[in-house]
Amino acid sequence: MLIILLEERLVLILYLKNINPFVRQSLITHLNHNNEKDIFVKLKTYDHRLFYILSDKGNIIIDDKTYPLEYGSIILFQSGTEYMWQLENDNELNFIAVNFDYTHDFSHIKHSMHPIHSNNFDAKKVLENIEFEDTKMLNGPIITNKISSFDKDIRNLSTEFTIKAEYRDELLSSIMKSLIIKIIRSKVIGTTNPNKNYKFVKKIIEYIQNNYTEPLTNESIAEYFKTHPVYLNRVFKEYTNKSIHAFILNYRLSAACILLRSEDLPINQIASSVGYTDTIQFYKMFKKHIGVTPKQFRLNAPSENSQDI
Repeated sequence: MLIILLEERLVLILYLKNINPFVRQSLITHLNHNNEKDIFVKLKTYDHRLFYILSDKGNIIIDDKTYPLEYGSIILFQSGTEYMWQLENDNELNFIAVNFDYTHDFSHIKHSMHPIHSNNFDAKKVLENIEFEDTKMLNGPIITNKISSFDKDIRNLSTEFTIKAEYRDELLSSIMKSLIIKIIRSKVIGTTNPNKNYKFVKKIIEYIQNNYTEPLTNESIAEYFKTHPVYLNRVFKEYTNKSIHAFILNYRLSAACILLRSEDLPINQIASSVGYTDTIQFYKMFKKHIGVTPKQFRLNAPSENSQDI
């Protein structure tokens, strides 16, 4: 880590492996024509931003370039970047907004930092001026389409932010670093790896994520993709180091953990909602792989509903 003086600004030279993000805010929010101070005006922020779009009726303009938004669009940029939201007709734009720093140097500043009109922006108040040495693309805005598992991870980020449980900041930092790396990996692989098997595995993962509540087997997935189950599993394991069966199991249990933490549903209903028709089997798998029973997990986990939002 190195700090230099560049154009009368202190600039922190950083490597991706050394980031330790501090998540200042992570909330699901929306924009409509009542938000006159936030739409159709040029804005800048004093900390960094990540947006995950939950609807597809608008645009974002960054550095005078217009990007149409759709469900799953991801936008990442550093503080001081000029941007502007555009809405289509009377539609509402829904998204998850994450305010963050790449380091913990300003973690004592807990309050949310609202965007500032570009004309009133004071560059001296920017919390971090970051220059990435190894991942140059992070020095500019990144806009990309939906990434596998990103939806679950960023919603988990918002849930953890709301819960305010012990070691929350450490967990948020870990999740945020993972999300940033996924964005970088998606951009790099998307431009450098034309391997059809990699793209095939991404489609399998997306299919599982969209259908994990249904009965899934290697045979049913292979039938959907019109291929042989043995070939399907071999290619999947080559790129993920997991069998399809293990991936589905882990994904279902992760989804169950989120529900046990954030919902008051009966455990048998949670089991059913993540793809288990047999509650006893759900208990058995949960205890084996999580280490405690679903009931014990729920008792030891803070409830999202018990916290102030």
